[in-house]
Amino acid sequence: MARNAVYPVNAILDIPAAEAPFEIASASNVLVVLGGRIVAPPTDNLILPGITYDAVVEFAREGGLPFEMRPVSKAEALAADEMWLSSSTKEVLAITTVDGKPF
Repeated sequence: MARNAVYPVNAILDIPAAEAPFEIASASNVLVVLGGRIVAPPTDNLILPGITYDAVVEFAREGGLPFEMRPVSKAEALAADEMWLSSSTKEVLAITTVDGKPF
């Protein structure tokens, strides 16, 4: 779903225990694709709202893409088909490595 562009970006994901929901990356939001469905953690006191995050949500809904807003566990994120970072400065980037390993 994301374009095949690669930009070097270092991000620290706040992903604690395997079943605990993850929150945000450093100054970015994280979204995943699971089985062809975009899944985004809802914004709350732990997940900051963002212009680009809101745009992804709006484009997905308006474009009729399968979309779900709910907490995502570390296990789900690591098993995802795709993982993205969204921010105003980075726009939407595919995460290509996790813990130094290709994702």
